[in-house]
Amino acid sequence: MNVFSGRHQLLLLAVSAIFCLISFPVWAQTAYVTNSISNTVSVIDLNSNTVFDTIPVGLNPFGVAVTYDGSRVYVANNDDNTVSVINTTSGSVTATIPVGVNPTGIAVSSDDLFAYVTNYSDNTVSMIETSNNSVVNTIPVGIGPWGIVVSRSGTVLYVANNTDGTVSVVSTISNSVITTIPVMTGPIGIALSPLGSTMFVTNNTSNTVSIVDINNNSVITSVAVGTNPYGIVSSLGGDKIYVVNSTDSTVSVIDTLTNSVVANVYVGSVSYGISAEPFGSGIFVPNFSINIVSEIDLLTNSVVAAIPVQSGPAGFGNFISTYTLPLGLNESMLNTNIEIYPNPVNDFITISPANFPEGEISVKIFDAIGKEVKQAFFTNSGEKEFGLSLSHLTSGFYFIKLQSGKIQVTSKFIKE
Repeated sequence: MNVFSGRHQLLLLAVSAIFCLISFPVWAQTAYVTNSISNTVSVIDLNSNTVFDTIPVGLNPFGVAVTYDGSRVYVANNDDNTVSVINTTSGSVTATIPVGVNPTGIAVSSDDLFAYVTNYSDNTVSMIETSNNSVVNTIPVGIGPWGIVVSRSGTVLYVANNTDGTVSVVSTISNSVITTIPVMTGPIGIALSPLGSTMFVTNNTSNTVSIVDINNNSVITSVAVGTNPYGIVSSLGGDKIYVVNSTDSTVSVIDTLTNSVVANVYVGSVSYGISAEPFGSGIFVPNFSINIVSEIDLLTNSVVAAIPVQSGPAGFGNFISTYTLPLGLNESMLNTNIEIYPNPVNDFITISPANFPEGEISVKIFDAIGKEVKQAFFTNSGEKEFGLSLSHLTSGFYFIKLQSGKIQVTSKFIKE
């Protein structure tokens, strides 16, 4: 297959207002853009908008997903039926995984335990266990599966079936389709709102975006956009949705409060993918036919940068690392001087801080995007371990930081 052949309201206001008031530190963000003709991935420093590495992968790399902890990138190679796994520290491919025929879209769960790949010509989804990079399940879905997204809880997959005009809702518990949602013709791209209650689906041949209530799996409305919409991404606050229109070389900006297009940004070339900086002000769009990645400023809805890459940049999926360390932390602090168990954890975690002096120990927990979600204090008077309830946390990837005076250590854990 040639992948280029086809193509409420008050709560959102409150969330948007909150995000506007929060002052975030500057995060080190990296983009991993698949170049479908060059069979490479361009690695871009988004602070300077420069390519600092180019990594060879498989044939016709198209779909891409960065793990939440930023350690790996999964690339769907459409023409050789494989997934390349990139280690972001070494900048090299460390595994090549055989999947189904014509892998196209790819997504990872928020705990980074699984990657899911749509196989367009097999009408299946390959489930990859990331601990050993092996396919552990193959799930039949609709006809011509393309885009895919995982719910925040990791218990549900949503798959856009391009040929039969549906979205498959897949339980990751039973690994089977639990319902099918009819949308419009040619669904390709798919995204969830940050609050997780709404889904957005690009309908490539009907030039629309379907807005779906995932609480009852029904279409709320459809919004007309540009010609042959492809990739789609939500803003951090969920008040805007950005849609790449592949044929007319534009990005449509949808206001989710009114479900209407409020701007169209010309990017200059055929485009398929789109991704957003988690805490930045930019949306990034690979331009397939002119070999650049355009940056769109969210405040002005205008192109503010053009980053040269290799031939045929596609970047279909989440190609920007969401890995962040909380303010004041760095990788050198991530060490083994702290033992936490069990890991993954359910509702209660035990902490064993080795080599800590007697006195007060502060404990802070941060989620995968660097937001502090819990704080506690313990007095170390010779105890070897402390317990901490985590029942209020949702499933996902977390940092835990212990500090006593000038001594501080950080580790990572997964909440199931």
